Amino acid sequence: MSRDSKLHAERERIAGFGKSVADAAVNDSQRDHTTTRRRKLLRSAGQAEREIDAYIRRAHSAAYASINEPGQAARAPAAGRED
Repeated sequence: MSRDSKLHAERERIAGFGKSVADAAVNDSQRDHTTTRRRKLLRSAGQAEREIDAYIRRAHSAAYASINEPGQAARAPAAGRED
């Protein structure tokens, strides 16, 4: 192998190493973006879950109140019915 071809091979190896380092940096950046996005989605999903739980608790409370106080439920008009 001539000296020039050895230098050329060494340059390609170094350039390839630089390219792989740059690619790794881009991949890390994309991974960080994906992780951040995933965290945001999980946070909003958690918020939605808490809102649903609160709605269910309110519905259960209203149902138990109507069972425990039958006079209140009897006085309330039925849905879709006009008296």
